Amino acid sequence: VMTVYFVQLDCKVRCMETDEADLFFLIHGSDSIKPEDFTDMKQFMLDIIHKFKIGVDRVRVSVVQYGYAPQTVFSITQYTTNKDVEAAIKRMTLIRELQTVTGKALEFIKDRFKEIDQSDKNRAQRFLITITDQKSEDDVSIPASELRQRGVVVYSIGVEKADHSEMFQIAGDLDRMFYTDNYDALTAIKNKVLRDMCSKEAFSPLYFSSACSKLEVADIIFLIDGSRSIYFKDFITMKVFMETLINKTQVGENRVQFGVIQFSTQTQLEFQLNQYYDKDKLMQAVGDIQQLEGLTSTGKALNFTAKYFDEAQGGRPHERQYLIVITDGEAQDEVYTPAKAIRDKGITVFAIGVYNANNSQLVDIAGSQDQVYHVENFDALGSLEKLISFESCCTGILLKLRRQFPKYRKQQAGLRAQQRL
Repeated sequence: VMTVYFVQLDCKVRCMETDEADLFFLIHGSDSIKPEDFTDMKQFMLDIIHKFKIGVDRVRVSVVQYGYAPQTVFSITQYTTNKDVEAAIKRMTLIRELQTVTGKALEFIKDRFKEIDQSDKNRAQRFLITITDQKSEDDVSIPASELRQRGVVVYSIGVEKADHSEMFQIAGDLDRMFYTDNYDALTAIKNKVLRDMCSKEAFSPLYFSSACSKLEVADIIFLIDGSRSIYFKDFITMKVFMETLINKTQVGENRVQFGVIQFSTQTQLEFQLNQYYDKDKLMQAVGDIQQLEGLTSTGKALNFTAKYFDEAQGGRPHERQYLIVITDGEAQDEVYTPAKAIRDKGITVFAIGVYNANNSQLVDIAGSQDQVYHVENFDALGSLEKLISFESCCTGILLKLRRQFPKYRKQQAGLRAQQRL
């Protein structure tokens, strides 16, 4: 009991001392929500803001409710005291719209943050808490990704019929994705959200961007497994991993170039190194990748990939070049020879194995055990100490991915069982 009390007290003190932050609540207001559930949702928001000091130069709060069209309940500058914000939340009424268009609502929130940037670029802390109990009727991945690119820390809370895949796409981080069967349980989620909001990592959403900025010029190709052994939600995880790394680098013709190749039975070029110099378009291209399914022909894929580092295909052989291979299974063909041919061109290869990936094959691909990562193996975290210059950029991402995959696997166990049927 004492330990829990201390954590909550510590969180409260640090949050109360926060100089400046902007907090948006984006809440689902469709006809599917019962009056008592709406009351629970309002109480959740009241509990959250109670931990902060609200004011013009402290924490500012806004609430947006949506169904089909988002509606501002009150703006970020409308109320400047805890008392006024709490009263406004208590007065809220449910809009009771029939549709659930979450992507459109996220776009609306993104525009509000753009307005804040125009008037006050120095407000470092930015938070968005979304609550929904339905699957969206439009795409959420792109607007959510764009929000995170702006430095917004996004929490995705799903209730009842909320879609787990969409929740993950919204948060972009498994530690900021929460699900509960009913609105009564929001109280339990509250403390988890607050602890993360009060953490140093949450207050520094770009906490490893400086390391990535050191990677001034490089060619990076992701070779990703799209075979049928990869479950849909894990495929999304791979895309989020790529988006996260891309977002922390300086993309450009004379800076860092990215390409993506997907493989299963066949190998498919998603886009080559010189195709996207605009980060927003690059991130959208990653989000648009569709899983191939099929078998795991990794050797064939490596052979296919080699030429895309060449100058004729947009590569820059005189600069640093990296290949990141992500797979969860055993290759059904030989990988050593095509992988060595890539390394012999001076390309550094990293192999990330998920779940039951074959370690000996991963070593054959990367050329060294030091450049092989099993994202579910907590005991192997020490190997990250040996990262070379490129890895200093993605160490934080790899650490987080290692922590998250087992947790994510537990959360999705039931869904996977259904997919196998």
